[in-house]
Amino acid sequence: MPAKPVSSCLSATATSSIGKRSVTVGKRVDEELLVVEKEKKNIETERLVVEKRRLQVEQARLDIKKSRLEIETKRFKLEEDKQLSQQNFNLCSPFNSQSGSMMSYLQM
Repeated sequence: MPAKPVSSCLSATATSSIGKRSVTVGKRVDEELLVVEKEKKNIETERLVVEKRRLQVEQARLDIKKSRLEIETKRFKLEEDKQLSQQNFNLCSPFNSQSGSMMSYLQM
């Protein structure tokens, strides 16, 4: 019993026999397959572009985080240096807390 031709493909015919089926594919089907393949490639390209952009955004986020950590580290070191300088000043100054005041220094 012959099968009905595929309606979307004008030049395609299909025949069936006992347990076997053969299909003759015409030019229009080949063209549609090429269009489908091209669309698949376009979709894959768009997916890759989106993935690339996502990675760029992630990299920018990491760069910002790195910059913040560097700033925090510098701030911490400055605070540490300030405390060390203050300690050194207090130890070396004739006006330190041990002498009481400038007057007590002058009286020595």
